[in-house]
Amino acid sequence: MMMHIFIGFITHMNHRNLVQLVPDEVKNMWNEWALRGLILISLSSQIILSLLGNIRKYNPRTRIRITLWCNYLLAYAVASAALGIITRTALDVCNTSHSISQHHKANSSELMSFWAPFLLHHLGGPDTITAFALEDNELLVKTLCRDWVSIRSSSVYTLVVLARLFSSPTAKPIGLFIRFHQVFRTCSSSKGFNAKVEAVPEPPLPVINHAYPQEGKEISIAYDLFQSFKRLFVDLILTFEDRDSSLSYFRHFKSSDAFRVVEIELGFAYDMLYTKANVVYTILGLILRLTSIFLLFLIPVGFYFLNDRNHYHWIDVAITSLLIGATIFMEIFAVITMLRSDWTDHWLSQRNYTRKSLVFQFLKQPTKQRWSGSIAQLDLLSVALEEKPASLMAIQKFFGVDKYRVKHRYKTYMKVSDDLQDLIYRPFHESMGGNSDPKVLCTHKGSFALRENKCDALLWSINKVEFDQSILIWHIATALCYYAEDEDKDHVGNIDIHRRESKNISDYLLYLLVSYPVMLPIGIGMIRYRDTCAEAMRFFKEKRSYFCHEI
Repeated sequence: MMMHIFIGFITHMNHRNLVQLVPDEVKNMWNEWALRGLILISLSSQIILSLLGNIRKYNPRTRIRITLWCNYLLAYAVASAALGIITRTALDVCNTSHSISQHHKANSSELMSFWAPFLLHHLGGPDTITAFALEDNELLVKTLCRDWVSIRSSSVYTLVVLARLFSSPTAKPIGLFIRFHQVFRTCSSSKGFNAKVEAVPEPPLPVINHAYPQEGKEISIAYDLFQSFKRLFVDLILTFEDRDSSLSYFRHFKSSDAFRVVEIELGFAYDMLYTKANVVYTILGLILRLTSIFLLFLIPVGFYFLNDRNHYHWIDVAITSLLIGATIFMEIFAVITMLRSDWTDHWLSQRNYTRKSLVFQFLKQPTKQRWSGSIAQLDLLSVALEEKPASLMAIQKFFGVDKYRVKHRYKTYMKVSDDLQDLIYRPFHESMGGNSDPKVLCTHKGSFALRENKCDALLWSINKVEFDQSILIWHIATALCYYAEDEDKDHVGNIDIHRRESKNISDYLLYLLVSYPVMLPIGIGMIRYRDTCAEAMRFFKEKRSYFCHEI
């Protein structure tokens, strides 16, 4: 809300009710530098979104998310404010007599008509991000109305400038086409989320080709699995054929292969939900991309060779050059990102092309990072012992971020090792070898391990309590056993591996319970977590007081 109030203020700063309140010196300086500053801020936001939009797929750091979120919110507001200032300036130029004193303003206004299409391009955003959260895809109508107002504003401005200054209209159709390209990709990327289905006929099963080429086999399998499981995103159910088909793949996988296939599959899902992959990786998207790049390369030709730049201020020429160069750079970066994506790899493998071909040799990547390769950790004992006391708590409470910071103050990350992958995948793989029902593996919740180790007396902690309470109980038990065995130093081989990785899984489940409770069965996990933390803190304080009294 404050952002819109501020933007509304600076856009209408020339209103006649404010003329007497603002000194002429301040007003003239604002008219001269405000648009330049907004253009540079808008361009910077687009570059950051282009770079970080894809990085956040495999980098979960809070700094990345905050930076991306701020620029995601700032990009549209700044571009809209700049378009408003451009329109206001054009009307002011046309309402004044075209004297010698107004000649410089007329030339500046003429150059502003060249900036307007770039701002329209910025409103569409880069290909790497169309939504910061899934709910943003629901704002399609708002996006269309917003873009229509922006295009109308730019069109009115251009007509005014053409009528008064006879400026070249070359950049305008280019900007409108590029903006159409951006709007089309944004609209297409928002389809399919939160669908409401009343009657769904049984869809035909996807034709799955098991004869994959050796290169790109994992990507092809992941794509086929994604085509089957994407129905889960709109609350549809899978058939027994889907289950048997997926099991036929994983039955022959090792743990590293299975995790890599799921990693690629989730990458496809991320691209469909958060980027413009719905249209970028289609024939129509390719045609639009090539056309927009061709038109973008015509802009510097028209500006540097068909136009006299001596009439413009050198700062405006520098900003225009920066706009042209950065826009072309972002388009080239988007093309390279598209060619290096898993979608392109799948397209090549389907047509028996390989990355070893000379045409694609320059696009070869040593390693393609699709996810962070790490999982978050949260240790209840660290929270209870207050190993990381809060700093500037009064300021945090004033801004209302204290509860958010409590969740992330004790959060750490650890790399997912091959041993951890084996520990997770082995029970799943063993269940596929026999005739057991796969549902049993999902519902036993650790009872097999207790029975195998003759610990039937502890089955109550799994079968007779809710899932969130079971996580807390076993988190405390795992921590106690972990540190008790650490004192003995009498464990080697697989025992030490299971001990260490079990602690990592326990800390990860507690992190999910606290930070992402929607991923777990419905319960009162946060209430139990807070009560358990309070009880643990009280316990350790009593122990500290006891030991201090004894000393």
